[in-house]
Amino acid sequence: GTLAGGTAWTDANRTFSLPGAGGLAPLVFSTTSSNRTNFVDGKLRATYALPLGSGYLRPALDLDVLYVRMGGYSENGGGLYSLDVSSSSQTLFMATPSVEAGLRRDLDADSTLRVYGALGFSVLSKDGFSAAAGFASVPGAGSFDITAPIPDAFGKAVLGVELFRRGGLEARLQWNADFGDKYFGQAGALRIGYSF
Repeated sequence: GTLAGGTAWTDANRTFSLPGAGGLAPLVFSTTSSNRTNFVDGKLRATYALPLGSGYLRPALDLDVLYVRMGGYSENGGGLYSLDVSSSSQTLFMATPSVEAGLRRDLDADSTLRVYGALGFSVLSKDGFSAAAGFASVPGAGSFDITAPIPDAFGKAVLGVELFRRGGLEARLQWNADFGDKYFGQAGALRIGYSF
């Protein structure tokens, strides 16, 4: 199992319109805001490697418990319709079955190359983050709930290449993608390490 955590800073833009009176064009507003989100992720993994000559097949099942806390923030630029959003926190559960296939090849007596790819599918216990909000221009007028939707089921894909050198040097280049209904996210990573 592993335990990980982190902090993310987010800048957001929101555009909305209100009907114009007396046949006038709609009124369009655009707001900006910034906030910070903290998270903790506890993960349990069950996996088994099946050797296939110079390659392998590795089915796995990941079980995650995620705690997410989103800081409060205030919108700017929306006039009477800018929102004050309160801080909120949620706990989510996620299950991800996946399978990875890879190939190892010795480049020379001191270097080994690994090429791999994986496909998986994640299911979450919730499909949105909710928080209490109110109009910034009318303090004390009460609040209402707003919800930011998140995909509760999405596919995952990974492609990567890793180089090991005798003596402890290793380097990894990896691409990750998450995809679902009206959702697509991707990331790349380069890691260079030395074991001693």
